[in-house]
Amino acid sequence: MPKTFMDQVNETPLTYAVMLAYLTMAYLTGTFDTRMDDATHTDLLLDWGAAAGILVMDGEGWRLFSHAFLHGGMLHLFVNAYALLILAPTLERYLGTGRFILLYLVAAVAGCVVALLVNLEFAALVGGSGALFGMLGAAIAINIRGGRTLLDFLENHGTRQLIAITALNLLVGFFIPIVSNSAHVGGFLAGFVLIFCFYDVGRREKVDTAGRFIQAGWIAVFLSLVGYALHPVMRFDFNLREYLAEEDPVRKDAIGGFLARFDSIDPNSSSGFSSYPVDRESEEEPKTGIAAVVFREQEIYRRRRKFREALRRWKRQR
Repeated sequence: MPKTFMDQVNETPLTYAVMLAYLTMAYLTGTFDTRMDDATHTDLLLDWGAAAGILVMDGEGWRLFSHAFLHGGMLHLFVNAYALLILAPTLERYLGTGRFILLYLVAAVAGCVVALLVNLEFAALVGGSGALFGMLGAAIAINIRGGRTLLDFLENHGTRQLIAITALNLLVGFFIPIVSNSAHVGGFLAGFVLIFCFYDVGRREKVDTAGRFIQAGWIAVFLSLVGYALHPVMRFDFNLREYLAEEDPVRKDAIGGFLARFDSIDPNSSSGFSSYPVDRESEEEPKTGIAAVVFREQEIYRRRRKFREALRRWKRQR
């Protein structure tokens, strides 16, 4: 007797809960509204949890999770929803709902953290593709662990197919600027490591001492990267906040020198910044004479309300 839809939901409740979250957040952020302009849609995505370095560092660490349930448009939503229905049910049945929850969240956070290491601080990240790549990594790790040796997967057509699909998707992302391949790589590695080093689905009965050290090392790497995303001491936005709040002139000058290294103004521009359009709300005296700071402030203003709020909070700390 074929399984009904409700039977499938009962077997893999988390898969359909994530799908429901995708659709609910798409409705709340206006993804289905064809009349909505891009600026309004972006504001809604930021309101509901899009991840941007400047906001994550400003105390909104929950965005490391929330971004994985948002999508930038109908095509983005369709592709991720289709991939979820293809990958997730089998993995959830195999791992169990509890372990599958952990896989989704760890891969989503890892993908976001890696993207924040690469992206500019005001670039917003949305999408569950980091978690979906984590599922690909997990599926490959399961196949490798299930063999008699770690190289048996080379004889398995299904595993080779998964590797080819992963490589093809990364290649496509390489040629599409708005796709965050860094998030895909981070999610994939997290999913693979979680299965390969922690879930121990292979033929071993228990993890040996060397395995425990390896696990501890991976946990340390993961927590360190998450900590850096929340407190990015070498990133521009962190140092801009420190610069604005600093009262010691010697230290302020030192931080200013560090900020100046981020200068991305066109060196051929004779006016320094006059070639860049300015929003009416941002037409005010720059807080510093550092070209890089002026440039970043204008970019922050162009990304609208959420970023301006963070910048204003920092300026009030002076």
